[in-house]
Amino acid sequence: MRHLSLAAVVAIGFATFGCSSDKSGGGVDLAGGGGGDLAGGGGGDLAGATDGGGADQAKAGDASSGDLAGGGDAAVSDAASADATLIPDLLGIDLIPPPCATSCTSGCCAGETCTAPGPTVGCATGGAACVACPANKADRCVAGACSCGAGGVVCGAGLACVLGACVCNSAACAGCCANSTTCVTATSATQCGTGGNTCNDCVTAGGFPSGDACSVGGACTCGGASACPNGSTCSGANCVCDSASCGSGRACSPITNINCGTPGGACTFTCDPRKANACVAGACACGTNPACGAGLFCDTSGAAPSCKCDPTPGSGCSGCCSSDGLTCTPAASIGNGACGLNGVTCQPCSPDT
Repeated sequence: MRHLSLAAVVAIGFATFGCSSDKSGGGVDLAGGGGGDLAGGGGGDLAGATDGGGADQAKAGDASSGDLAGGGDAAVSDAASADATLIPDLLGIDLIPPPCATSCTSGCCAGETCTAPGPTVGCATGGAACVACPANKADRCVAGACSCGAGGVVCGAGLACVLGACVCNSAACAGCCANSTTCVTATSATQCGTGGNTCNDCVTAGGFPSGDACSVGGACTCGGASACPNGSTCSGANCVCDSASCGSGRACSPITNINCGTPGGACTFTCDPRKANACVAGACACGTNPACGAGLFCDTSGAAPSCKCDPTPGSGCSGCCSSDGLTCTPAASIGNGACGLNGVTCQPCSPDT
């Protein structure tokens, strides 16, 4: 009976009730709730309605009633209990996977997906949420944290991670690079630039370009205008020639032997390059000495420039040069003691020759 279904037990019960009602009119009792009489010992009613066989029928009724009230109920209860015990297994509760946060021990969770650590995904482990490393700041994970190289730190502001090292470049630095590892974001007249280019010092004396401020675009300016050109410097918000140049304003030229003048003043003349190799304090000079005179040239082949007799025919010494080559005897001054023309070495002459 333990394996009979509930529907089968109920069907047997109704079949038994039907047989009893034919003998005693129990059909009326069943319709009107007489089933309670049967369950509670309805055999007595049957005995009162039938002579002789009442006792047997009562026994039979009692037996049937006993089966229905006792055994029948037990079968239904057992069947229902047996069916109920199957429900948890059929639901498949054990098949639901555990949450990523508790099951992902070696990586991080992107939603409910356990992901291996990496700079583009995140370096967390133990089921923590995946958070990608800052762009261009790390190239690996070290001990569960983003890192550039093996040091365990990410690159700071203005620096990018390149081959395991933090460097200043155009990809990361909006200002200028003071050196390979320093990005200057707050630019100034002494550190001016943009886009990761090398910083310019706008106020360096004699430098180029020259200015007194740095524009938003990273350019040196002087008095709000463009930077002073090469050879000039920004002074008092104006461009003036520097100490190595002559001219005025933004039109300055380096002082040389062919463009001679006073520093910061006008460029006044051009020196003869054969007689002078420099311009010193606004005057032509051979080395540190004045420019060479007539018949001499500025010799720069030695340790220091010096004036010597010029042996160039037609343009040099018109007479003759001393044996040490330092002096020129003009043609108008030659005589028996120093004889010769056009820069030849002077020779003594006797009155008879």
